[in-house]
Amino acid sequence: MSSPKYVPLTATLKWIAFGDWTDGDTPWSNYARAKQQLEEALVRFLDKASEGVISVRGRFAPSLDADPMSLETSDVPAARFHDYRQYDLTCAGLRRGEGLLGFPEEVGTSYVYLHRPLGQYEFYRDVLVSREDVVREFPASAVGPKTTHQDVVKWCKEWLASGRGGQNQAWPVFSKVPQFKGCSRDDWFRPAWDEAKRTN
Repeated sequence: MSSPKYVPLTATLKWIAFGDWTDGDTPWSNYARAKQQLEEALVRFLDKASEGVISVRGRFAPSLDADPMSLETSDVPAARFHDYRQYDLTCAGLRRGEGLLGFPEEVGTSYVYLHRPLGQYEFYRDVLVSREDVVREFPASAVGPKTTHQDVVKWCKEWLASGRGGQNQAWPVFSKVPQFKGCSRDDWFRPAWDEAKRTN
């Protein structure tokens, strides 16, 4: 069975952030970190889309109360991605602004919809992205996490056992290990370092 030519924007962002095409809920063990990864994926996607190297389609809605069934799907001009940089989970769309819309602050809390200022109600909904373009610009080797928290903890434990120094000496070495490419100091390294010290 061949892959679909166009995939939902939701699936595209999940591919870039997590290396997973599944267009549905993801069981995020670290919700705050997962949201950050998704937001970083959005920026990476929009930067490429604004260059015109990724084909994107969507239904342009001139107002919030526009009937989705009356809207036709058409190509989204590359220049639009400079303004429409906010991903709306509720309609798999793009709105004026930046960041993520439709996500609760944390697991178990409700999401409160904030209306856009008057005159900025227009948006793109049901956005679809060329799968071929996405894979070309974001190949498997460049997407998703390449390691796990426990992998980082193990590395930190081995470093501590070696007696080669503290966190300031370890971080520059850690950041150059190919397996840990993209693992930030605050979100990946420090929590693992602290756990390694507690359990070493």
